Formats: sequence, C-alpha cells, structure tokens
Amino acid sequence: MSGLLSLPTELLVEIIDAARDYRRNGEWPPSMPYYVLQPEHVFSHVSRHLRTVVLGAPGLWTYTEVNVWDPGSVELFKMHLELSQNCNLWVIIRELTWDEITVESQQITEALSHLVPHASRIQGLSIMSNPESMDAILAPFYCVEASCLEYLQIDGGDSVSGYVHAPMDIFQLGAPRLTNFKTRAFTPTPPLPNWLTSVRHLEIWRSEDDEDDDGSSVLAGIVSRCSQSLVYLHLDTLSLNDELIPSGSLRIPTLQTLHLLINYDADSADPLVNMLSLFDVPSVTELSLILTHGDHICALFNNLDSLLGTTTYPSVTSLSFLTDGCGCEREEGENRPQHTPISGPPIRFFPALRSLTLFGVCFTAPILQDILNPGPQQWPLRELAVSLSHTVEWDLSRIEARPMDSRTQADFDALQAVFSSLRQAVLLRREQGQELPLFKLSGLLFREDFWVNNAVDVELYHPPKRIEA
Repeated sequence: MSGLLSLPTELLVEIIDAARDYRRNGEWPPSMPYYVLQPEHVFSHVSRHLRTVVLGAPGLWTYTEVNVWDPGSVELFKMHLELSQNCNLWVIIRELTWDEITVESQQITEALSHLVPHASRIQGLSIMSNPESMDAILAPFYCVEASCLEYLQIDGGDSVSGYVHAPMDIFQLGAPRLTNFKTRAFTPTPPLPNWLTSVRHLEIWRSEDDEDDDGSSVLAGIVSRCSQSLVYLHLDTLSLNDELIPSGSLRIPTLQTLHLLINYDADSADPLVNMLSLFDVPSVTELSLILTHGDHICALFNNLDSLLGTTTYPSVTSLSFLTDGCGCEREEGENRPQHTPISGPPIRFFPALRSLTLFGVCFTAPILQDILNPGPQQWPLRELAVSLSHTVEWDLSRIEARPMDSRTQADFDALQAVFSSLRQAVLLRREQGQELPLFKLSGLLFREDFWVNNAVDVELYHPPKRIEA
C-alpha cells in the first residue's frame, strides 16, 4: 500500500480512472448496487491521502447514475454533480423498480431538478424507465438546451405493460452535437425533435409487436428526418408495416451500414424482399439481415428480379444473415419449411458483393452447396463466414461430458452436413481449377483436420455474442 500511496497524484488519478473506464464499457456487474462499486468512492475510503486525491480530481466524478426512487442514490448523484465541477457528464437515469415500489412524479421531478441546471455539460445520457414513469422523466428536459450532448439512449425496459409511448421532443432549445441515438421498447409520439437531423448513428430496438399502424409512420418519419446525415442504422422491423410505406421511400443517400431485424413470425413468403424494397440506400456497403430463416434467404435470392427497377444495393460488399438458431430443420409435417435451390448469384442486385456471412440460419448446408458448387455462374465471393448457432456450438462442445440425446444428435448431424458441403465444394472446385473464397469458420468447423490436410486457407470466425437487445 505504501508503494501505491507514494505514486504521483497524476498517476493515481489515471489508475482510478482506468477502473472507471472498465465500468463504462458495460463490464461492471449490473446486479450489484451501483454506488457500492464506484471506484472513486472505493479509493476515497482507503486513506486520507487517496481521499484528497479523489476529491480533488473533477474528471473522476463525471460518470454518474441515479435511481430516482432511491434517496441514497440521489444524494450520491448530487455529490457527483458538485465534484465534477465544469467537466462534461455521462449520466444514467434509472426508474426500473420492483412491482411493489411506486414512484411518484413529484419524486422523479425533485431527483432530476439537480441535473437540469447542468444540462449543458451532459455529453452522454441514458434513460431507463418503466412505461408508467417515462413521461415524468422526460418532462424536465423538454425546454432545455444540451449543447454538449453526443449520445442519447431511451430504454423502455421489459415491463409487462408493454411499450413506452411518450413524446420524444426533448431538448427543444437545441442539441447540435447529438450524433448517436438509440431507443428500445420505446414508441415516440409526434412531434419529432429537430436534433434528429444531425444524428449519424441510429438504433431502434423494439421488444415486441406493436399493432398500432401509427408506429410505422413515426418510425419512417424518424428515419427520414435523419436521412441527410445518417451513416449507421439498426432498425427493428417487428412493428414496421411494409404495406404502409411506399417502395423505395426510405431514401438515405449517406448511409453506409444497415442492420435490419426482420419479423421472425412474418406471414409473408418473402419478408426479406418486402423489407429491402422499402430502402433507397446507394452508399450502403454493409448489410445485415437479422432473425432470418434459410427458406427466406433462398426466396430473396430467387426473387431479386422483382426488385430491379425499383431499388438496388449497388455498393454492398458485405452481406450477413444472422439468426443464432431457429430449429426449423427439426420441425416435422406440413409446417416444416422447405429449402428451394438458389438459381444463381445476385450479381445484378448486389454487383459489388464480396463477403457473405451465414450465422445460425437453418438450411445452411444446402445453401452452401448452392453458393459454392462449381457451375457456369460463380458467386464473386472473396470471403465466406459460416457459423452454427451459439447453442449448437455449446452443446456439441460438451458431447464427451454427457450422453448424446436426440437434440444433440440433430445438432451433430447439422454440423456434419455443413462440413460436408464445404468439403465437397473444396474438392470439386480444385478439380475444376476454380478459386475458393477465404473460409472464416466458427470453432467446431474451424477445428476440422481436413483444412490442414488439404492446405485450405481458413480463419477462425467469432460470431456476434448477441444479435438482439
């Protein structure tokens, strides 16, 4: 301890700040009381010297959180606002309570009254609230200017009472630097704020279906308001009614990355075609379609001609289909989806396509055969990433530790079918002197001896840890 205390003040501050950054990256245990784990509090109780160092470093008090229903949390929040002096703030406002706790609007207003005078210092703001309290939490920020705000998140939580419906027109006096906006389980009501025109990174996550048709127009309105600046868009389409939005009307000329979470229970036979037809995004290079089924992928590639003339994706170089397992191939009877062979490469619709990813989708094995088997029309792929779902990878990695049941056997058969499709493509293409794309394979596929024995160039693929909020 004496060695630590002998360090220069600047270095001590850097050490404490490093612990603070660890929490900011979302790795701090969320189940523990927040105010117990704040490193600035912990270090200030080690010794009188460290307390003096911590209290004299305003930058250590800029990341703060308040639970509006907890008086102790509010007091700590006030202390952070005071000790941070003129530094910019990163603030989390929580009102996610247990069912037996009722938070009055007046209690919320009093808690947030301490923050409003510091609104010009807020650089990042995350609001997490139950539906019953969202209006009260947003109200103090309506007629406020947030001149430093760059990141805003509004999260409606997982309340059984459904979506949060509330006006989103906060910071009416301006938020000129706001470029990153994320919502989850939150359905805004008009009017839409003017600061949307500066947003470059937009994520709209929705946790359940919304039968209100007005949701589609509001959602389209948000995207359109950002259309001249947006670079990144993640759009959950579970409540987006494609029948209410004209084809190609979502024009975003600046967009480079588009992630669409597709309606998992869509009645349409071509949900991917329907959603892609809504957009006019000539600059998008990365396109990800999330919660997609293998039969929908085949339908997309076989029906792209119906979209030609209305919309294309001329700059897409990377196309990903992500699901993390759906179990369709285990279904039996009339409800079991069917694989329809893909007729050819989508060169006219995706002329710049170079990279394709299949993560956890059903019918991966026959889709790989369609894409890789030699023929007169070759897919112009330089990279092909393939992964089984996280669940399948986990179950199969533990085969030696437990008996194989029917489910594990089905997963093992799926693994062998995917590997067989890849191996067959390698042998056939080499026999005909055709090039192979670089294979990026998840753990179990990557560890197959065939790649080393046949000098096949492969890399280990790390699929996303989660594809839903």
